[in-house]
Formats: sequence, structure tokens, C-alpha cells
Amino acid sequence: MAETKEKSRKRRIWLWVGLAIAVICLGALIGGGIAYVDHLLSAPNHLSREDMPILDETDISQIQEEPSADWIEGGDLTFAENLASDSHVMNIMLYGSDQRPNTGGQYGNADAMVLLSIDTKHKKLKMTSFMRDLWVMVPGKREYRINTAYLLGGPRLSIETVEKNFGIKIDKYAVVDFQTFPQIIDTLGGITIDITQPEADYLNALRLTTEFQPGPCHMDGEVALDYARARKLKGDDFGRTQRHRTVLSTVIKQFRSANLSQIASTLEQIMPMITTDLTKEERAQMLPNAMEYMRYDVVEYRLPQDGTFRYATYYYKDTPMNVLVIEDMEQARKELRAFIYED
Repeated sequence: MAETKEKSRKRRIWLWVGLAIAVICLGALIGGGIAYVDHLLSAPNHLSREDMPILDETDISQIQEEPSADWIEGGDLTFAENLASDSHVMNIMLYGSDQRPNTGGQYGNADAMVLLSIDTKHKKLKMTSFMRDLWVMVPGKREYRINTAYLLGGPRLSIETVEKNFGIKIDKYAVVDFQTFPQIIDTLGGITIDITQPEADYLNALRLTTEFQPGPCHMDGEVALDYARARKLKGDDFGRTQRHRTVLSTVIKQFRSANLSQIASTLEQIMPMITTDLTKEERAQMLPNAMEYMRYDVVEYRLPQDGTFRYATYYYKDTPMNVLVIEDMEQARKELRAFIYED
């Protein structure tokens, strides 16, 4: 009987020891998980728009100081009276830049400008491309191509330009420079995109190979960058903005098929390559819903729309440069609002 009690006592001791070990392990796992999530949320380079200086034109060698005799006249370049917004929609301006916005006070060029609208009401991810040759009024400056605003004031002035010209409230921004873009794509294991014969020919000529054929093409980071930035193809910059959106939508679809471990591993590598004004707290609020956002339908838009603009020319150091002038800016604002807010 005493032997039975002793065995029972030992079983209870081992049970408590086992439970204690389990609790310790669980605590370590939870603590480690919290630390890991905290690490992910802290990783992006945070830069507030208010901390971005706006440069003078004389500081930028690429900008003509005075208008030429052939300066463009006409076009409705008045600012929007109000900014549209909706609590169910978060507007994040995405930039592809050839330089990070916090290096030496210089912003570089933004060849890619895509507004990502996360619409939780209609469960859609909406991508709006802004053609870099759009002719707009830059706040505090004068008429310029829209990408000049980024050159002068980074995301701060670029976002203010988009807001005041098109009447849409921009909540946040994110920048990826063209040096780290290939690393992000490589981290994802590359992407597969259907390419046309002209696109295949362009990539082959650029790389002096005959590797690329029309149809599904698996691209590493460097090839994806060449594909996204290609301009000397049919459609010129219109085609290039389409390729920007194609790359983004492909990345989103690729995340849909990834498991939680793959996503966490990928985010750990990608996050330090992004500059944004999303705070740690805001990223924490978005993280639990990220997988749901990835399942939303992806829809696309472009400014200007076909049939709503005219070509015009201005001169930089006697070199003619084409720009796109929207004929009816108020109508363009209404159509953009309808796309983003569906009101």
C-alpha cells in the first residue's frame, strides 16, 4: 500500500514538473513570438512627411529655372476644393524611386507612382497609376510634370500635389528604391508573368540572350526590374504603368498561396528595405488583417484615362519634352473618386 502511495506521489511530482516545463516552453514561445512580431513591426525605415524638406528649383540640376517661350497654356490647373475620404478606405501611395528619400536631402526620381486603396467595405485592393508626364500644378511652385514634385520634395510634396490636383486624401506612403526592389523579388523566389513577344525581345536585347520567350516567364529580381521599367515598347509610358501594376498584383497573388511561416520569413527580409510613414502602432493594427486584404479582388485604374487628355510639348534646354494635359480636371476627379470610393 505504501509502495502504491509512493508511486502515486512520484507520478504527481512528474506531472507538475511536466506542466511546469510546458508552461515555461509556452511562455518562451509566446514571448519569442511577441518579440518576433515586434521586430517585424519595427523593421521598416520610418520617416514622417513633416521631416522632409522641400527643395528649391535651383538645387536640382534637372529642372529648368524659367519657362521657355513654348510654355504650355490652357488646361484646368486649379486645385480641388475638398479632399474625398472614407473611413473604410486607406489610401497608401507607393513609390519606386532611384534613391531613398532620407539620403543627403535628395529624393531622386520616382518612376513608379501607384496609389493602393485598401477598400474594406467592398473588399477590393484598388491600384491607380499616375503617369509621370501628367501636367499639374505643384503646390508652392508652378506647373510641372507630376514626377517633378517628388524630385523637389519627396513623398511629402508629391502627395500634396496628388491631393490638391485630384481631390483624394492620401493617408500614408511607402517607398522602395530600385536597388532593393530586385532583392525583394528574389526574397519572394521570383515572380512569373505572362510576357508578349515585344517584351521578350526587349529583355533579350537588354541582356544579349535568347532566353526569354512569349508566355509565362519566371523572373528574378533584376529581370523583374527591367520588365517593370521598360519604356521603349509599344504604349511607351502607358505600357510601363501597366507593367508596374502587373508586378504588384503578381506579388499580391503570390502571397495568397504562401503559408504563415513563409510570409513571416519573407516579411523579415523585406521590411528593412521599405521606407514609410506608417507608424509601428498602425502597422500592428493592419497586420492581423493582412491575409484578408491579400484575398481581396485586385482592380486597376490609370490617370489619365484614354480620351481625356491631349499631348503638349515644352522645352528643357532646347529639348522638346511631351507632357499629358487633362482636358477636364473636374471630371477626372469625379471619375477617380468613383473608382476609389464607389460612391
